[in-house]
Amino acid sequence: MFDLKGKTAIVTGGAKGIGASICMVLARAGAHVAILDIDDDHGFQVAEQITSDGFQATYYHCNIAEEAEVLVFFKMFLLSTIAWIF
Repeated sequence: MFDLKGKTAIVTGGAKGIGASICMVLARAGAHVAILDIDDDHGFQVAEQITSDGFQATYYHCNIAEEAEVLVFFKMFLLSTIAWIF
């Protein structure tokens, strides 16, 4: 396995299927996983499962087909990342 402690991974389509599995693997490798999707119910479930297993994950509603939503996400994400660092 690889070590991603201190790293952040952004996963689009992370609420179900392969995307959710990728989120789990990255979290277990030590990354703080930002889960982006439009399926809020499943997105929150994946984040909850990861955090209940003792790892770090946050779900963000984001439709990556909409440029405005992606820009809002990254502005919000950069501000919240500062809190993770300090």
